[in-house]
Amino acid sequence: MLSKLVKYGKKHVEDVTTPVTEGQKKIRRPTGGQRATRRVTRIAGSTGLGIGALTAGTAVYKKSKEKQAELKRKLKEAKTAEKNAKTTAKKAQVKASVEKIMRQLAQEQVKTAKPKTLRPKARPKSAAPSVSLRPKARPKNK
Repeated sequence: MLSKLVKYGKKHVEDVTTPVTEGQKKIRRPTGGQRATRRVTRIAGSTGLGIGALTAGTAVYKKSKEKQAELKRKLKEAKTAEKNAKTTAKKAQVKASVEKIMRQLAQEQVKTAKPKTLRPKARPKSAAPSVSLRPKARPKNK
């Protein structure tokens, strides 16, 4: 069994390191012993890794959201303390802590920001005409 895995692994290495022949460029027939199928297997494996990374990313996203909620709570408390501060020195100290919390909050929000899609947006439904602009088919004369 181990020798089969070693042979199969060697085939994968050979596929990656050698250039594709003209015949292989023309036809990619999905049979188990051919280069094209091993290529699909590698792609599927990397997709699985991507799904695992996505799951891990979700946990990080959740943790970041929790941290944002905590920072927002701290910010609210600090702003209240700033209003209630009696001396200018105390106000300056609290104001510095407010700015620090705001910077931390901004960093966390950048982590969870959704990336912009490169795909163009669909045309809004309101811009589409409600009735077809194509002329109706004329009745055929018999």
